[in-house]
Amino acid sequence: MAISMLLVLLALPALTHFGQSPSAPQPVRNIALSTSPVDFIGSVDVSGLPNGPGPASTANSVLSLLPKLPTSPKAAALAPAFQTIDVSPGSSYINVAQSIEGTPGYNPNPCLCAPSDMGLAASNRYVFQMVNLAGTVYTTSGTIVKPTFSLSDFWFLPIRSMSDPQVLFDARAGRWFASILYLVDHIRFAVSASSDPTGIWYIYQVHAPSFNCATSPPVNPAPSCLPDQPWIGYSDDKFLIATNDFVFDPTTGAGVFAGAQYWIMNKLEMMAGNFAIDSMTNTPSPTDYSIRPVPTLSPTTTAYMVENCNTITPAVLVNNCPPSTSSGGIDVFTVTGTPPAPTSVTVTIVPITITGFPSNADQPGNPGSLATNDNRVVSAVWNHNYLWTALNDGSASNGGQCGTVPSCIRLDEISTAGTPTLLQDFDFTANGGAATFFGAVSTDTSNNLVVMYETSSSTVYPSLYVTGQLATAAVDTLANSRLVQAGSAIDLTTRWGDYFYAATQPSSPSTFWISGDYRTITLFQGWQTRIGKITFTTNNPPPPPPPCTESDGNGEFQGQQRGNFAFDNDGCKDGDQNEVSSTDRGDGKDFHSTQLNTVQYDAVANMITITGVGVSAGRTVTFVFTALETGPTTPGWVSFSFSDGYGNAGILSSGSIVLH
Repeated sequence: MAISMLLVLLALPALTHFGQSPSAPQPVRNIALSTSPVDFIGSVDVSGLPNGPGPASTANSVLSLLPKLPTSPKAAALAPAFQTIDVSPGSSYINVAQSIEGTPGYNPNPCLCAPSDMGLAASNRYVFQMVNLAGTVYTTSGTIVKPTFSLSDFWFLPIRSMSDPQVLFDARAGRWFASILYLVDHIRFAVSASSDPTGIWYIYQVHAPSFNCATSPPVNPAPSCLPDQPWIGYSDDKFLIATNDFVFDPTTGAGVFAGAQYWIMNKLEMMAGNFAIDSMTNTPSPTDYSIRPVPTLSPTTTAYMVENCNTITPAVLVNNCPPSTSSGGIDVFTVTGTPPAPTSVTVTIVPITITGFPSNADQPGNPGSLATNDNRVVSAVWNHNYLWTALNDGSASNGGQCGTVPSCIRLDEISTAGTPTLLQDFDFTANGGAATFFGAVSTDTSNNLVVMYETSSSTVYPSLYVTGQLATAAVDTLANSRLVQAGSAIDLTTRWGDYFYAATQPSSPSTFWISGDYRTITLFQGWQTRIGKITFTTNNPPPPPPPCTESDGNGEFQGQQRGNFAFDNDGCKDGDQNEVSSTDRGDGKDFHSTQLNTVQYDAVANMITITGVGVSAGRTVTFVFTALETGPTTPGWVSFSFSDGYGNAGILSSGSIVLH
């Protein structure tokens, strides 16, 4: 959160919460939930937002492919001995295929602030970066398709009322999701109406309820909840947001930690653009801190969230770890059910080697001057029952495992096939003992891991690197790193950010996108961002393309209202008429298409999205129709969205969808 309010929060003394001795934790917790209102704010067309001049696109040429390093099968041991490894630049299977200049801290970013807060997501066609108060959309070839625009226009908010943007792409749904903190006690979030991020988005809002932040005795005016650093994730049927709620007194500007809160929402209702979204939330928990919803990159209706069970910050100490002086843990929150149906959250503690408080990193000529923040989880991803997390660890003198290095990155891999179980747990430094911090992780369909990280030392300016681990590699190992962007100036603000991003490009084996910071000038808002396309040289051939995109389906589905559908896309030239139709959309109105404008087929997600024009109840409407194929264990799913304001989405109750 790159505004003065966060500076107040980080500067807080050890308030009533600090140093509390929690009761002995249980291995499993079950969390009580209650319904929570969601506001529909409206819709926005990104293509119509005013453009700024936009950052220059300076894509580098693809580097020569390097030989693959020899690897060995992953060890079978589920809890290997802990170690701290060093990752240095060198030849490896990792390639920086493209390097693109991202949005900086100065013009065209209206923030003109420090540090950066950024989100990054990628589809097969687009890369979307949100940085502080600005957004920019690129193609995956590096061309800018939507020059930098103000997020004030996107979110319908005053320019200085926002912080902490995030953006994700859900490849199976073919939709983009985003969020931002709206000061003081709101979170806005959005979903695209199609797979095109430059098109229509639906915007919603939740409140951090003030009654959870009430004081005793009451004061007037009543304090508000500041839902700091909202974090988002998803499963096939759920969208999740989690925040740290602080009691914020508007009369004094002071804040006290109230607890971690999260919302679980019906994702299919959001994707349909419904005005009413079913949602559930927890009572803010003072024994949890920085719970992170996780994007799930393979099919699942189970959603996940994670946190470091022993999180230490300048203002808050949270410890719900197992009662051991030598053990820390990753809390794995397993979420099942979908609102409004019964929804449950179960928390399992996966023991890991304890983490400490990271110290400031050195910079050339300026020792101990770059904040690495704390040991909360800063990145997480789930794919095919493997869950990876990244956080900052501290030196031995601060209770961590980094030795004498002030900060290093902790990586943990957890299996969720059954009871969550630890597979890997290790730290890494860089370049012969330099500090590492703000790691970001993502995985591909083969569970190859990419790790973006920042490093700084007495001889290296803050710079952006990437490393990784093949699924076939030995545990607790990483490849030699590759430099994405070297810095050439120190940072005098002391703040380098809160989190950075790694994302997987769908349908492209071992292809990832990362985003981080560097500096060439010391001006307060003079930081810059770099976006890198990362590829792995592996022996895995790409999957063959489908022979055609013939798609047929019909049946009934259960959404907000029960509706029916039929469609055909004549990609295989079978002679059928191309159309989308419904005798009852769910509101009693019929519909039939008169023109199909676009047809997008995703062979990995087994999903088709069709847009066009048609007639409903005698009136001309535009439409977006999305269908997910019926599988051996899944019934299929459809979504309708119409320009007359009606939308409906749900799982098939009869019929089938075949994409072939």
